[in-house]
Amino acid sequence: MKVGITAIVPPEIIYSTNHTPLDLNNFVPQSNIHPKNKLCAWTGVWRELILENKIEIDKLIVQYLRTSY
Repeated sequence: MKVGITAIVPPEIIYSTNHTPLDLNNFVPQSNIHPKNKLCAWTGVWRELILENKIEIDKLIVQYLRTSY
C-alpha cells in the first residue's frame, strides 16, 4: 500500500507498517500542472495529481500547521 506524505513524516514509521511512503513534494518541481483553484501552488499540484489519477496512493498524510492561537 502506498502512503502519500506532504510533510515531515519519518519514513520508518510508514515502513514499520509494511506500507511504502511516497513524498508528494518530489512531484511538484517537475510538474506541468497549473492548479485550477486558489490553493497554494504546492497543495494545488498534489490535489490535481491525485484527482487526475496521475499518482497512485492508497492513503494520504497531511500536516496541518496552526498559525494563530
